[in-house]
Amino acid sequence: MGNIERVTSDQMYAEQSWVEQLLKRVRNEADSATNDFHGYLVDQLLTVSTKILAALQNQDKTVQDLSAKLDKNFAGINQRLEEYLADAAKLRSNKMAAEADFFAGLQRRNAALETSFTADLKETEEYVKVRLQNENKLGPYPTELSYLEIERIHRANDEPDQSQSSGGGGLPRR
Repeated sequence: MGNIERVTSDQMYAEQSWVEQLLKRVRNEADSATNDFHGYLVDQLLTVSTKILAALQNQDKTVQDLSAKLDKNFAGINQRLEEYLADAAKLRSNKMAAEADFFAGLQRRNAALETSFTADLKETEEYVKVRLQNENKLGPYPTELSYLEIERIHRANDEPDQSQSSGGGGLPRR
């Protein structure tokens, strides 16, 4: 029994030694793998991630600059559009006022000419009526005489008077 105990105890010590060596070797391999993985992360992944982050920050800055430029340009365009629309409305208003003044002037002028023509027509009709009745050429006053007929009669009646006056024939002068 002593031999068995000694053999088992030697075996146990040898087994413990083998387990300790195995654990040391596994621990060393784990440390080495950890160091290798850490090196990979630091050297490869961290470098690539840093480059990607720098590129994204640069892109973000570029997008913000572009956005600021677009906002500035659109603000300028909006202001110019509002100025253009205001100027166009002002021009349209001025044009409408000028047209209204022009048409009002035409209406006043037409009314004045109509009044003048009406007065001239009445005076001419009265003149012809008096001349014709005084000379008894046509008898009662004709109701419808053309301008040419009135002018012909008027000239025919004024011919003897031309020697006395320097004006000539035609309608009475004002």
